[in-house]
Amino acid sequence: MGTEERGHSLQNLSCGYRGQASWSRPISSAAPGQLAGEGALSLDDTVEQWLPGVVSGNGNDGSLITIRQLLQHTSGIYNYTGPAEPDGPDPKPALAVLRSADEYMQHRLDHMDAEELAALAMQHKPDFDPGAQWSYSNTNYVLAGMIIERATGNHWSEEVEARILDPLGLDSTFEPGDEPELPAPHAVAYQQYEVGGPLIDVTIANHTMAGAAGSLVTTTADLARFWRALTEGSLLDPEQMAELHETVPAPAFDPIAPGTEYGLGIMWIPTSCGGGYWSHAGGTLGYSTRNAASGDGSRVLVMSLSTSTDDPEASYATVIDTFEIIDQLMCAD
Repeated sequence: MGTEERGHSLQNLSCGYRGQASWSRPISSAAPGQLAGEGALSLDDTVEQWLPGVVSGNGNDGSLITIRQLLQHTSGIYNYTGPAEPDGPDPKPALAVLRSADEYMQHRLDHMDAEELAALAMQHKPDFDPGAQWSYSNTNYVLAGMIIERATGNHWSEEVEARILDPLGLDSTFEPGDEPELPAPHAVAYQQYEVGGPLIDVTIANHTMAGAAGSLVTTTADLARFWRALTEGSLLDPEQMAELHETVPAPAFDPIAPGTEYGLGIMWIPTSCGGGYWSHAGGTLGYSTRNAASGDGSRVLVMSLSTSTDDPEASYATVIDTFEIIDQLMCAD
């Protein structure tokens, strides 16, 4: 454990709140899995069936993309948190709060609707034809959240709360909406926007910029409880669990964790001792999360970090260190 804030000695607690971003993927996949089991939708339904006209323009065609491909990141849809000009001289992200400290201060309280986030992605042509490759895209899960809402008539977070959070007693996990401040206690999040620049306190932010792709706030204790329940089979019927665990290669992770495969919102990462574990890392302003769960849920590890640097070498070294620590702990007797 580290401390909650730079310059202070107060310990960072497992019950402390954190913005956890992409760890929401397994939750956002479990809800459609349950809906599929109930017959409310099929994972092989097209996006166009549920969201007419939303995925269109610049070569995007929702009639060629299935819900399964959204959840598995094989849709080819551009990642709305990627560069605003991927082929241009400016590699800065489209979202203002991710570009600079000044823009973070100007836009940190901005509300963004899911439709706005999806529209950002539609300004770009697809990365590849649906099903042809694998590429991580936050847009996929924004669209999945919209589909949950069309299928149920409820906000995606209400379905997640009723189907997953409440049954598991995850009382410290919630979707904050437009509330930008985290409850106490919480770790302070720091973001470095340029190499050698200062660490900026980015704890206060409107999480609607992530939507169903990662707006949930939680604690490491709740995260561990969720992973144990998911891998033990408490959330999904065997048929839906099999769908969740049907993986494809995710070569983008090979430099960090060779052999990683991606299912429906969940990754399978091999260990150095043979076998592997289920996981899904997460990253947002300042915060990042690493986690691991054995296939039977008997061993679960959650690691939370609260500083992000713009130095690619330092960032890469930190990621490698965290994966090595997890590997050691998952392989330990």
